[in-house]
Amino acid sequence: MKRLFWILIIMALAGCETTGVRTLYKTRESILLKNIGFVDLSNDSSLTKTFPPTNEIFKQTVPEAFENKELKNVQYMHYLFNFDYPDLEGLKSACEQNNLDAILISHLRFINVPVYRYYRRAQIQHHTEIAMKLYDKTGKLLYNITYNTYYGNTYNTRPTAKMTIQDGTRGGVDAIMDYLYPPKKEKKNYNDPY
Repeated sequence: MKRLFWILIIMALAGCETTGVRTLYKTRESILLKNIGFVDLSNDSSLTKTFPPTNEIFKQTVPEAFENKELKNVQYMHYLFNFDYPDLEGLKSACEQNNLDAILISHLRFINVPVYRYYRRAQIQHHTEIAMKLYDKTGKLLYNITYNTYYGNTYNTRPTAKMTIQDGTRGGVDAIMDYLYPPKKEKKNYNDPY
């Protein structure tokens, strides 16, 4: 009986998956986006003091992440928008000038997570939390997503700052794309014996 109890507990805990994604806002309208622009991280000046190549890694990862989700028309723009209170007229103008359907504004922060070994603090792991807001060409907020690499990834070794920046960026983009184009559910083939 005890063994059955522990097996059930382990199965219940194994079924509780943390994904690291937190959705703060999502639109209920169906949207078709073909051209998306993105800008530098909103807090890039403070991040360069912590890890100087942060924004460059971010700029390389965003188009790759969208391309992995089969959206190829993603372009970097030399604008800077405040993450919390973006200039909506500036967003509309940037979309109009660059023929964009939406603009992605992002904010990244590093999280230091202590790792314990034998009840002692062994090392610090550096993780990231990235927040992304996607605005359409009319200045309307479509999605507000936060992705945390500490909760969303399992690393076998101590992650580098570059790894967590890339994983955080990919996780945020994947969450937005899953809302834009939900994964198709596979139909069950009832003739399949497995």
